[in-house]
Amino acid sequence: MFEKFSRRQFASLAGFSALGMAAPAQSQDSAIKPAPDRRASASFPNGFIWGTATSAYQIEGAVKEDGRGQSIWDIFSHTPGKIRDRTNADRANDHYHRYKEDVRLIKELGVKAYRFSIAWPRVFPDGTGAANPKGLDFYNRLLDELLTNGIEPFATLYHWDLPQSLQDRVGGWQSSETSKAFADYAGYVAERLSDRVTSFFTLNEAGRFLNFGYGWGIDAPGLKLPPAALNQTRHNVALGHGLAVQAIRAKARAGTKIGLAENIAACLPAIDTPENIRAAEIARQGRPEIHRRRVEDHRFPDRFRRVEHLCAAILRGRLRSRAGVQRAAISFLVPAHEFRLAPDRPGDGVLGAATFGQALEPRHHLHQRERRVR
Repeated sequence: MFEKFSRRQFASLAGFSALGMAAPAQSQDSAIKPAPDRRASASFPNGFIWGTATSAYQIEGAVKEDGRGQSIWDIFSHTPGKIRDRTNADRANDHYHRYKEDVRLIKELGVKAYRFSIAWPRVFPDGTGAANPKGLDFYNRLLDELLTNGIEPFATLYHWDLPQSLQDRVGGWQSSETSKAFADYAGYVAERLSDRVTSFFTLNEAGRFLNFGYGWGIDAPGLKLPPAALNQTRHNVALGHGLAVQAIRAKARAGTKIGLAENIAACLPAIDTPENIRAAEIARQGRPEIHRRRVEDHRFPDRFRRVEHLCAAILRGRLRSRAGVQRAAISFLVPAHEFRLAPDRPGDGVLGAATFGQALEPRHHLHQRERRVR
């Protein structure tokens, strides 16, 4: 049995993984030599940044301190039957009180960048209305500590902790009112933090929180919307991103970069035959590409647009005509590679040959790297 890890021991182990440090060498006789990967890159590109990342709800704790409002995850995690082991993030890693210690741990890892997320309900407890100065004060202190230690900050504006008030009042991302509220929040934060933050992420893994939270009911807010309503929600999230980009550009300092982090699965053919290669391409377009293509190309993938039940607002391309959003181009896209799909049956619907269902791993394994879904 493993003994309980301290924060410092855990950070050291994480550093080995993040920095690619190898385990103690084995003898040549016992070493297992993996087959060469013909698709692997020989080296990381110039300008590649080694860093570490967190989300506010998972680490901050202090959910009832200094005026913070409730998020959909506060309610969801306290709802019986939603979390298998009944844990919640009321305290989490206590980062809100121990951020200086955590920054020292990041520095000891040797990385030069840190992506953190800002809790929307900490800054705007009700999602809209009056801002909470104490909420933003925490992030001011965090930024100053990071820069003092030579660590470049990257700020994510939405890592799934939607203010519960917006969910209760307008249905959360089911309503374009949330899109507009997100833009107001994004502009407010950028205006006050862009003197030290040069890169903002609008959304973290929209494909994940849309499907899991609004389609399958696995994550907060735990809804299982019909296809038309789910696709309208996708539309509103894309609208929120576009409006937020405009707001950041209007409020932030000149030169501020804006992007998003998207959960992109590597869909690989089980064997290199034309049929399996085509199945992998269909799977890639069907699942990981939906939101990215909507943002980058201002349309849904052709295959996805042919699926039944897409709402009329999406099919008629009303994103720009309704909200005056032109091409809200982004400065960067950061793919979050968390798993791969290996299609082995060509042509199974929208997801190609990659299927979910009984083969989907348990909730506590969702962030396991490089798993194969069949």
